[in-house]
Amino acid sequence: MEKGIFKAYDIRGIYPDEFNERDASVIAYEAALQLSAKRIAIGFDSRRASHSIAHSVSNALLSIGSEVSLLGLVSTPEFYHSVLEGKYEMGIMVTASHNPKEYNGLKIVGKNAVPIGEDNGLSEIMERSLDYYELRSPSKKGIVKRRSFRNEFIGFSLNSGYADASKIRKMKVVADASSGSIGPAALEFFRQLPVDLITLNFEPNPDFPSHSPNPLEEQSRELISRRVIEEGADLGIIFDGDGDRVFFIDEKGSSVKGDTITALLGSLVCARGKKQKILYDLRSSKFVPDSVTAAGGIPVMCRVGHAFIKRQMKDEKAIFAGELSGHYYYFIKGSYFENSLIAALQLMQAISEQGALSSLAAKNPYFQSGELNFDAAQKEHIISEIEKMLSKEKIREAVHLDGLSMEFSSWRFNLRPSNTEALLRLNVEADSKELLAQKIDILSSRINQESERLLKN
Repeated sequence: MEKGIFKAYDIRGIYPDEFNERDASVIAYEAALQLSAKRIAIGFDSRRASHSIAHSVSNALLSIGSEVSLLGLVSTPEFYHSVLEGKYEMGIMVTASHNPKEYNGLKIVGKNAVPIGEDNGLSEIMERSLDYYELRSPSKKGIVKRRSFRNEFIGFSLNSGYADASKIRKMKVVADASSGSIGPAALEFFRQLPVDLITLNFEPNPDFPSHSPNPLEEQSRELISRRVIEEGADLGIIFDGDGDRVFFIDEKGSSVKGDTITALLGSLVCARGKKQKILYDLRSSKFVPDSVTAAGGIPVMCRVGHAFIKRQMKDEKAIFAGELSGHYYYFIKGSYFENSLIAALQLMQAISEQGALSSLAAKNPYFQSGELNFDAAQKEHIISEIEKMLSKEKIREAVHLDGLSMEFSSWRFNLRPSNTEALLRLNVEADSKELLAQKIDILSSRINQESERLLKN
C-alpha cells in the first residue's frame, strides 16, 4: 500500500496500481476498528471498479461482525444523506470524485456524516493500514442488507427550507450528469419540478465517453454550453462524477463562476433571517462578502476543502457555505454537507423571481484571474518573499488562513500551497482589467524568479 494515496480528507489513487480492492479492504477494516463502528453504510460511484471495491470492503467489514448496509450506486450527497438518515456509525463511499477515469478511492465519514480527515482519525487509519497490511482471520460473521434512502434524499432536497419549489416558474433546463452516479436521482428530482428538461449523460458510464467527470475543465462544459444555446434554455446545470459539485451555465451559454453562485445563493439564504453566517472560501471574489453583507448576513472566510469547511460551519453555526470549485454546503438535520440538488433548486428560484442568470451574474463588478499554478518546491519560502515584497504597500488586510491572502484598496489575491503537489496556486482579483493584468504580471514574475533562484542554490 502506498502512503501517497492518503490525502487530507480522502483516499485516492490510480486503479489498480496505486489503489485496489485489497487496499480498500484493509483501510475499511482499520477504519471500523479506529472509529469503533458497528453499523456501516457503503455506497459507490459509476467508475469501472467501484462496485468490485465496494464488495471487497463489505466482506472485510463482515469479517469483524459489522452490520453492513449496501446503498448501491449513489451520488456522494445521497451517500451523506443516507448515513445521516440511517443513523450509521460510519460510512464509506467508493469514489474518486471528479478525477480522471483511471482513479478510484474512498471517502470515510463517521456519525452524522462527519468527514474523517487527517486531523480527526484519517492519519491514525493510515498508520494502522500501513503497519498492519494483513487482514486478520474472520473473528465474527456480520450482517449485510441492501438499503435505499433515495426517496428521502430527493424529498428533502425538494423541501429543505433553503428554496421553495412552488415559486419556480416553468423553464427550460439542460442538465448534464457527466455519466456519473447522480443521474438516476437527479432525473427523479427534476421530474417533480415545472421544467422542460433536456438531459445529457444521465446514464452512468465508467468510461465517461462524452467528457471528463470534472466540470471545472472547459472542455467538459462545451457540450452543455452549446445545447443551452441551441435549445434556447434558461439554465444549464452540470454535475461532476460523484455529484457533490455543480456548475451553472447562463442562458447565453456562458459559465458562471462558483463564487458568483455562492454570492447569489448566500444572499437567498440570508433572506431566511438576519445575521445568518455564510462561509466562503478564501479564493472567492470580494463580490461574495459584499453581497452577503448587503443581504444582512455575516460573511466568514474559510480555507479550501470540504472537511475544513464543514468543521468551521459547525464552529461558526453557519447555515450555508460555498466554494469556488462548485461545492455548496448546507446545515441538514444537525449536520453539514454538500447537496448539489438544493443548489440547483435555489438557483432556479432566483431566476424565477429575479430574472436571467446572465443579469444576476453581471452584478459582480470585479475582474478575476482564475487559478494560476506555479511549480515550486519551497512553497512557504516563496509565499514569505511575496509578503515581504508587498509589505510597503497600503494593506487593508493580510490573512494567513491557508497560504497568504492580502487585500489592498483596488485589488486582492490569495497564494496558497497545494496539499498534494509541488505547486503554488494563485488567485488574483482587481477592480479593472488593466490593474488585474498588471498585478498578475508582477506576482507571476516574482514567483518564477524565486523558484528559479532556489533551484540554482
